[in-house]
Amino acid sequence: MRVRLGKMSDCAGLLGATGPVGIHLTKELIQKLSSEKPDERSEHQIILFVRSPQKIPEDVIFNPLIKVVNAQLSDIAKLEEALEGVDAVLSALGPSV
Repeated sequence: MRVRLGKMSDCAGLLGATGPVGIHLTKELIQKLSSEKPDERSEHQIILFVRSPQKIPEDVIFNPLIKVVNAQLSDIAKLEEALEGVDAVLSALGPSV
């Protein structure tokens, strides 16, 4: 999987970040943004909207690019607040079990 996040996308929001696909996608985004020159990446941020932050691997959750918002998708006000100003929203949501 290749992630393309251009210069216009300074802030990306990710839904479903704690599943296998979401974790892989988050790591790809971190790798892509971390490979940029320091002056180009200073404004980048990845917002993970999750209901179970304990499922996020340590190498992801402690990365300075990451901001974790712990809430349910049904909390529309919290979702709107978390994604305000986001340039791109990515979804790795799977079916509920």
